[in-house]
Amino acid sequence: PIPYRARQEMLSQVRLSRVFNFVGRRFCHTHWAIDTEEGLRSLDTHLSTRSYIQGHTLSQADITLFAKFRETPPSELVHLNRYFHQMSSWKNEQAHHPHGRLPVKALFEGDLNLVGKEVIVGGWIKTGRDQRNTIFLSVNDGSSPTNAQILISPELIAEESVNGYTASTLASTGASILVQGVVQQTPSDVRNAKQKIEVHANRILHFGRSTPQYPIAKGKLELDYVRSFTHLRSRSSIISSVMRIRNAISFATHQFFQSRGFIYIHSPIITSSDCEGAGEQLQVTTLIKSADQEVLGTQIRQEDVNTAQSAVTEQEKTIQELRARSASSKTVKRALEVLSQKTKALEEVKYRHALVGGLPRRPNGTIDTAHDFFGKSAYLTVSGQLEAETMACALSSVYTFGPTFRAENSQSRRHLAEFWMIEPEIAFCDMFGMVRYAEDYVRFCCRQILETCHNDLQLLSDLGGSSCMARVKQVVETPFIRLSYTEVISILKAAIANNEVTFENPVEWGIDLASEHERFIAEVHVKGPVVVFDYPKHIKAFYARQNPDGKTVAAADVLVPGVGEIIGGSQREE
Repeated sequence: PIPYRARQEMLSQVRLSRVFNFVGRRFCHTHWAIDTEEGLRSLDTHLSTRSYIQGHTLSQADITLFAKFRETPPSELVHLNRYFHQMSSWKNEQAHHPHGRLPVKALFEGDLNLVGKEVIVGGWIKTGRDQRNTIFLSVNDGSSPTNAQILISPELIAEESVNGYTASTLASTGASILVQGVVQQTPSDVRNAKQKIEVHANRILHFGRSTPQYPIAKGKLELDYVRSFTHLRSRSSIISSVMRIRNAISFATHQFFQSRGFIYIHSPIITSSDCEGAGEQLQVTTLIKSADQEVLGTQIRQEDVNTAQSAVTEQEKTIQELRARSASSKTVKRALEVLSQKTKALEEVKYRHALVGGLPRRPNGTIDTAHDFFGKSAYLTVSGQLEAETMACALSSVYTFGPTFRAENSQSRRHLAEFWMIEPEIAFCDMFGMVRYAEDYVRFCCRQILETCHNDLQLLSDLGGSSCMARVKQVVETPFIRLSYTEVISILKAAIANNEVTFENPVEWGIDLASEHERFIAEVHVKGPVVVFDYPKHIKAFYARQNPDGKTVAAADVLVPGVGEIIGGSQREE
């Protein structure tokens, strides 16, 4: 095995200039023809005084020469054999951990095949314990939901004490560590061992201290708590698993569309158009930073704020007096309504008092955006659809995959101010062609995460107590059922009439299906993924193609159990 620092020096030598590489290749080809016995003996003699072709560091000449070997050199050529096995080890190491460190995921993929081999493993300490003068560390580098166990012997602890690292320091949660050690099989007498292998460290290459206040513990943490530590939340098990699954789905998205001939385009993030026509856009402006005067109305003084504050205080005292003499609930309720009005008035006065003007105005008092950075109103995009449509009219099949923004005043998890959206546009395609792409895409992504993120899905199921693993498998294994909007309304009405379910939102033809309606269809009626098509035209976007009946449009949504709608699309008007 090559020591860590020597390996780093070796890799730096590989990244030499093109001139050196060219010279190395010429040097290699000129001196030795390794397909002849004479050439092999000459090379063996050359290597008797050096480790590599050009000295004691790896160069491009070595890489070029090694690639020409078709078999192991004769055993009597001792120096050449040593060189050959040294280069073979380097090649294998490059395949598994080209930058020196073996990811935790690769460690477990190697499993028992790595027993007895020296590796470099690192990450952040999840937990550490000192047992019989040996430190047991549970370490994770973010490549896998499973933690690697690293053992630090008493001898190594004694060596590191010179650097100021005590046993308690080395076992501190949240610290970063990089060790070189030998992979060993976990002893059979260890109870509840989660891994078959562990790493016995023989050298600590790096250690980054943590603090006793480190907030991310190993166990289950509430999401609200984790979110309060923005810079550390990705070290929690649940967030890191979500990130790995999100990464797998993003990669699968590009795989899916690229394999089907789609062209990936980048739509602008800042735009002057309202693609959806709903006006729910976040505006981009540089005017506000130059404001220096009152924007609207008369100047609000501090005295006005004080007066509004006094009115609120007086009303609060009035309510206390009413309650003290046991006034009727109707009287107290009216007093509370007055307090609410005065509180809102106080907030408005405070807001206007804090405003700074200086904004250019039109005669009607509105802001004149002709003086803004772009010379007009500009917004964060709500969709890349317009740009994708124009591209599809030249490139046939395209897709965008990027951030979009909505200024919807909603606190639900299904309405975010910022999210990433995938928007394919296909020329010469009808609604059912679009539906086939949607079905194939959802199934492809679910299959990919089952293959690449199985352990992450299992972790989320265990931590959240949910059946996300079963739902993903259900989408992969169950055929998509297609129902028209009219059929869906009939099914919902029949379920209500038979007392099978009670909905908060009314059900009648023409409504925009609520989440409870969508989930009932997917989870209870179909028990699998569903495609609902031919929606009423007044609840879908203006650009959806109108059907011959004059009442519906060629639009479709994909619904899955546990979520409801995950894809919406339509055939466009020609």
